[in-house]
Amino acid sequence: MLQNLTGMVTDAQLFYGGLITAGGAALLAVLYFLISQIRGLHLKTQLDEEYGKEPPKRKKGRRKL
Repeated sequence: MLQNLTGMVTDAQLFYGGLITAGGAALLAVLYFLISQIRGLHLKTQLDEEYGKEPPKRKKGRRKL
């Protein structure tokens, strides 16, 4: 129950409700990050199978003449 006898929400209820909400948001953010990393690896593997490995990246800097 979020209300006391006067119908108001107490400071403690707001504080702990905020902590629970922030914790839930952090947990969902970690879960989203892990799922996106797993899907990215799966996509990279699938693209490597279809189109071959990605060529090595060129080094940045000045070209020697």
